[in-house]
Amino acid sequence: MGSHFIRRTCAALTAAAGLMNIVSALYPALPDRFELLRDALPVHFIRASQTGTVLAGFFLILLADGLRKRRQRAMQLTISLLLVSSVLNLTKGLDFEEAIASLWLAGGLIRGRGEFRVRSPLPVARKSVQPAVSFALLYFGYLFAGFLVLRQSIRPTPSLAGVVLEPARQLFGWSSYHYLGAQAQWFQRSVILIGGLAVCFAIFSILRPLIPQRDAASHAGERVRELVDRYGLDTLSYFALQDGRRYFFDSTGEAVLTYRIQGTVALVGGEPLGRPDRVQPLVTSFMEFAEAYGLEPCFLGIRQSLIPLFNDAGMRTLKIGEEALVDLRSFDALRLKRKVRRALRHIEELGISVSRYSASDLPDSVRRQMKNIWDEWVSKKGGAERGFSMTLGRLPRESDEGCEVVVACREGKVLGYLCFVPAQHNRAWSLDSMRRGPDTPNGLMEACIIRAAETYRDSGHEAISLNFASLSNTTNDIDSRAVEATRRFLYENLSGFYQLKSLYQFNSKFEPHWQSRYVAFRQVRTMPKLAFAIVQSEDPIRLPLIRVRAER
Repeated sequence: MGSHFIRRTCAALTAAAGLMNIVSALYPALPDRFELLRDALPVHFIRASQTGTVLAGFFLILLADGLRKRRQRAMQLTISLLLVSSVLNLTKGLDFEEAIASLWLAGGLIRGRGEFRVRSPLPVARKSVQPAVSFALLYFGYLFAGFLVLRQSIRPTPSLAGVVLEPARQLFGWSSYHYLGAQAQWFQRSVILIGGLAVCFAIFSILRPLIPQRDAASHAGERVRELVDRYGLDTLSYFALQDGRRYFFDSTGEAVLTYRIQGTVALVGGEPLGRPDRVQPLVTSFMEFAEAYGLEPCFLGIRQSLIPLFNDAGMRTLKIGEEALVDLRSFDALRLKRKVRRALRHIEELGISVSRYSASDLPDSVRRQMKNIWDEWVSKKGGAERGFSMTLGRLPRESDEGCEVVVACREGKVLGYLCFVPAQHNRAWSLDSMRRGPDTPNGLMEACIIRAAETYRDSGHEAISLNFASLSNTTNDIDSRAVEATRRFLYENLSGFYQLKSLYQFNSKFEPHWQSRYVAFRQVRTMPKLAFAIVQSEDPIRLPLIRVRAER
């Protein structure tokens, strides 16, 4: 039997054992067995065992998903709960059948414990203490406030010790108080509900995978930069230097990919970088790493030429959009549409000049004004920079060799700017970010792109990437009708939130040719989780959701 089958079987049997516990506790014990049990144990202990059996059943059902995901701590907790269940099934009604079934399943998990290798953090990690203490203070504060306000409806008169112990007593059916009236009875139920939710949250926190910290030291960053300079042929390659990414090297150090953990998804930005013969082993090693730690690997923004490589690694691919590439060798502003040319003339008539700087030579006054525009833009977006696969996520530093900035100014005031990173061994440029200040004239960004294209064309560069428009499909290279229908539906209905159409229309003004980009993943059933992880990385969903004008 395969490892996958064993895990799924154990998960299904664990869920079934949990359901068995719940159903068994709901039915009354057999009269003969109950009489024998009552002679040996107090009735309130028997009733508490029934409650404990129900709780164990609920927790076993929750733990089943952890077993399916190979979580080591889920296996350990499940074995413990099954052993406890076997005892509770005996003390609630001498239910030998359920006890034997629980012991049998616990033995099977002990025998197959080697299948569950995904580690989880310690139950009480340092970073978990503060939230736990805060919740405990709020919970018991609510508890004391409720008893104080409703003291006339609770009998006998509550004591300090009684109030502290009441949640645990209610959990096992040993409540010391009688709650009189609808309001007091509602308060009793709310105490149990809030406590139960806290326990469920604690279980999920304990079962989350332990993600190892990959090497992100300065020497590792320097090595990534070397590989970007040597092998960075893609227009997205330079974005591997984005702050906050994790590095995964192959065994020789001659290839690397950079990724981010989003939930349980290992989201790789762009394509692997490195010596061509080491790229395939790197992808295979990363797949094994993701499997070992319960992560779902996802490669975002790969080109069509690399699809066979990912297919050989057992991954599927799906088109997610198209990259706009402006061919500078044939670029001529006079060939653009009249509306775009008019915007350029309008900007020039307003006395706005467009200048080009390298990141290392950017004047301090210009950098400060750019920073102010950046901060204001981030503030409008909820206080956090967005973007993952197609941006550095920051202003270029002096140490960002090769990066350049195109700035629009009027009388020394910066109105807007473009940031570019080098691509294709300095033969091309990739647009990193595009920002404009408030109350700037229409057409400012179009003018900056046109002047940048002309400047880079005259310097002998070959192309500018405006990055890709998500869910666009001008090349009509999606074969599946169902996939194409889904793409069209999402494109039409999500444009109001993510400006998908407006980005495509903006890029189209410069008459680019379109290059398809793909996402590589393992299983179709994980697509909802992967889609959410991609959205959260590129443009996080925040509540309340505020619609704002996007600029790129």
